[in-house]
Amino acid sequence: MQANITEIFSSIQGEGPYIGCRQIFVRFSGCNLRCEYCDTDHRPVKMLTCEELLQEINSLNIISHHSISLTGGEPLVHSDFLSEFLPMLSDLKVYLETNGVLYNEFRKIAPYVDIISMDIKIESSTGQQLPFEAHEEFIKVARFFKKEIFAKVVVSENITDEEIRLIKYLVKDDMMLVLQPMDNKCPADKLISIQMNFLKDIKDVRVIPQVHKYMGLM
Repeated sequence: MQANITEIFSSIQGEGPYIGCRQIFVRFSGCNLRCEYCDTDHRPVKMLTCEELLQEINSLNIISHHSISLTGGEPLVHSDFLSEFLPMLSDLKVYLETNGVLYNEFRKIAPYVDIISMDIKIESSTGQQLPFEAHEEFIKVARFFKKEIFAKVVVSENITDEEIRLIKYLVKDDMMLVLQPMDNKCPADKLISIQMNFLKDIKDVRVIPQVHKYMGLM
């Protein structure tokens, strides 16, 4: 079995609560969504088998890494490949970066995942209708398998009261919510106001920009 992989590299996590942690990134090609803010690099891909991918990861693991980040694109597009590959990993935690829509595909690999960074896709940022039911089912699967999961929302100043209401419903009080400002499209005072609104109902709400972009990293 093979998967389309754009790149494999060692760097620091630049988003969410694990910012600064050293990770090995495996960037999968292909996604089931088309978000307006997407910054995926559509460079030529490599077709790798599980064994070839494991070999490339092992060649990078010469220093201490916190985890291996499965990113994209959308890694769960390749769930059959991952269900064969992930049992081969032994020493590294698995950190899944996902759009939180493909819950049936996630179910196939959930036992092998340690941390889930799940995007909540709101229309004011993505240009697509919020996939509410799919997000809800995804969180249910993560909870069934007792996985660490936090939600990340890319926000602009155009976020609506209805979107805030739906996000509050999805993010239960023991989940962290990360507000990630869209580049130059959400002033600081607006971000603070949005955070205050969420904090009325969610205990842990953090405003965290994409640090790797400020540092000029991949």
